[in-house]
Amino acid sequence: MGSTTVLCLLTYIAYGLAIQCYQETVTGGSGSNPQTKINCTGNVNYCLKTVAVTANVESVVRSCGNPLACQNNGCSTQSGRTVCCCNTELCNGAITSKIAPITVITSFLVLIAYAFSS
Repeated sequence: MGSTTVLCLLTYIAYGLAIQCYQETVTGGSGSNPQTKINCTGNVNYCLKTVAVTANVESVVRSCGNPLACQNNGCSTQSGRTVCCCNTELCNGAITSKIAPITVITSFLVLIAYAFSS
């Protein structure tokens, strides 16, 4: 392979490994419907969401996570500021309810049992 082909291939692989996060800053609003998506660069493997309340005004910042601030999934709250880090695509958007897989499997099995018992 030529050096240009190898360089293009490595660039494509690196782009494919980059995590995509929402990026926005909202003050005084809910910020629940982020629109701007960015591809994080470098050694960034986390998305970040920070919520701070100052004088009863909420501000929400979404961005790529700083590797020093984000080393694990989850949230921490200190001095009225909540910082959440996550490592899946576009995970720093609005709060979503997640259903445990066991709940889905159990519901499906109950539905099948009910269908065959009739």
